[in-house]
Amino acid sequence: MESVLHSDLRGRRALPVMIIGLLAFALVGCSGVASDADAQAPGSEASTPEETEASENAGDGDASARLGTITVDTTTHTVIESVNCEPMQSTDIVTETFSSIAVGQTAEGEEVLFFAYTHEGQSGGVSNFIDYQGPEGTWSSSEGNATFTLNEGTLSGASVIVNDDASQSKMIQFSFTLPDTLVEC
Repeated sequence: MESVLHSDLRGRRALPVMIIGLLAFALVGCSGVASDADAQAPGSEASTPEETEASENAGDGDASARLGTITVDTTTHTVIESVNCEPMQSTDIVTETFSSIAVGQTAEGEEVLFFAYTHEGQSGGVSNFIDYQGPEGTWSSSEGNATFTLNEGTLSGASVIVNDDASQSKMIQFSFTLPDTLVEC
């Protein structure tokens, strides 16, 4: 009975995670379109992809590298976008008090998705969760035992994450900046 209940709860969490994942990909797509449209003003010469990349990497270095990293076991992924979500999920039992999404990129260019969120129960108990999707598979923290803090715009922490059937575990560590502005996710 306990494993069926746990499986049912995981299934309920998977749907919002998939929806948030789709929204994150949509946000990434929208931000790319806007930046391409803004990059070329009317009457200006079109730049080659090499020139655009060189100008983006000039100065302090690559802007995406400054957002931070997500490390799964010993593999580190660069965070290329982060979203500070307006907490929206609420039931009679729990209220979501924090939610964030990060899109990362592997060294090979594959995208990874990272979700961190906090639920507060009616009794005041706080549970932190992490969900991760990447080349390593789909993983999540169990029992709300993830550890993270948001300090001066930087979300950092660590957790043990398990695969869907809880047969394997990995360590995840992360530190990346979040924008101050809250958006609906």
